[in-house]
Amino acid sequence: MDLKGYFRRNQTLVTFVILVTFSVLSLMSGGSEGLRETGLSTIGLIQRSTSAVGAFFSGAVDAVRNRRDLHDEIDRLQTRVQELELQQENIRALQIEAEQLRTTLGHSESLDFEHISARVIGRDPENIFPTLMINRGRNHGLERNMPVIAVQDGRQSLVGRLVEVGQYSSKVLPIYDVNAYVAAVHQESRYQGLISGVGSSHEPVMLRHIPRDAYPQIEEGDAIVTSGMRSIYPPNIAIGTVTSVEESDVELNLDIRVDPVIEFERLEFVYVVLQEGR
Repeated sequence: MDLKGYFRRNQTLVTFVILVTFSVLSLMSGGSEGLRETGLSTIGLIQRSTSAVGAFFSGAVDAVRNRRDLHDEIDRLQTRVQELELQQENIRALQIEAEQLRTTLGHSESLDFEHISARVIGRDPENIFPTLMINRGRNHGLERNMPVIAVQDGRQSLVGRLVEVGQYSSKVLPIYDVNAYVAAVHQESRYQGLISGVGSSHEPVMLRHIPRDAYPQIEEGDAIVTSGMRSIYPPNIAIGTVTSVEESDVELNLDIRVDPVIEFERLEFVYVVLQEGR
């Protein structure tokens, strides 16, 4: 065994053991007072060192524990902050909904005919089957072909008509559908025609069957409204504004493009007009 190498590697431990041994022997031998004092001093130093080391490790353990507690407290506070932010978002959403309902109530009170308010609860995002779903049906007094209107930016405008009525929900065929024919009139000249869509809410609807003689009297920006003639729709409900007027090469009628007043992508509430006599 390489004792020399061992002592070199463990010099501190060997020195410590020698000091302890020397101190103990000095106390046990009852030798000179100087040796006894030296032994006591050495043992006192060792005790203080041991106590200091113990205090150090105890403090280190406490620091680790405190650090862990601090992290736990930070996590708890972060969770609480997230909960409060979520509550604030919910409160804000409720405030927005309450404001929407107040606005809807105000619009409802301004309408001139009997109606039932409804919320849009579904739509076809790709316009494959361009219908809107509302949360009212037979149980609320609705029937097929009832007109549907809305109020946007303070204007009452035509949305379409009911084509399917269930117990608690109904489908609305909007005016931009190719099968949604609406009897309409040019508000200024009173020339009458028929509105039909092209199948997309992003495109103008077409006002047809207006004679070519009306060309000088119809201009861009003019209003087109429902005529009420032989129609399920009440008269003078806004449909849209003229965007262009074209003379047909093969027919004696004009092709008039009309931009709908309603922005269907942001439609949330509608009003179903009850038929007369109900």
